[in-house]
Amino acid sequence: MSDQPAIEARLVELSPQQTAAVRVRRPMSTVDVGALMDDAMSRLGALFGQAGATPAGPPYARYHAWGGELADVEIGFPLAGGIDGLPDLNDSPEGEVGMSELPGGRAAQIVHRGPYPTLGDAYSSLHDWIHAQGYDEGDGPWESYIDNPEEVADVAQLRTEITWPVPDR
Repeated sequence: MSDQPAIEARLVELSPQQTAAVRVRRPMSTVDVGALMDDAMSRLGALFGQAGATPAGPPYARYHAWGGELADVEIGFPLAGGIDGLPDLNDSPEGEVGMSELPGGRAAQIVHRGPYPTLGDAYSSLHDWIHAQGYDEGDGPWESYIDNPEEVADVAQLRTEITWPVPDR
């Protein structure tokens, strides 16, 4: 019998998903996630308006590194197709929009319901669940913001899907 509460996680097979995103690398001591999100959403919204593009899903934040000394965060939207003339994110200056991709393959997913400050608990539970299934977690988990917080009356009802890559054993 486990002391861990049951969570509603699942393993899924994902196809790679093309995205438009902004990537920032900052010392953890200077990170204001809300400000990073606001700036990235503003830049992405301007690009979509200029290019006549429409996101193919909710916004996401992917954590290439989080904790310790460095925060390395990619914030973007999935796309149905590319945007002409948009450089690869790896070739874009920090904080500027570029094309990226959320990886395909096996991943663990859970939908967190609640305010954003409690997402850490969901990540911890998903981490433990992945290990309980006999896997190790991969790099670069991300969260997709299913609900717009400006449209949800009770933050306890906000839904955020967490996706964590799970490499082959």
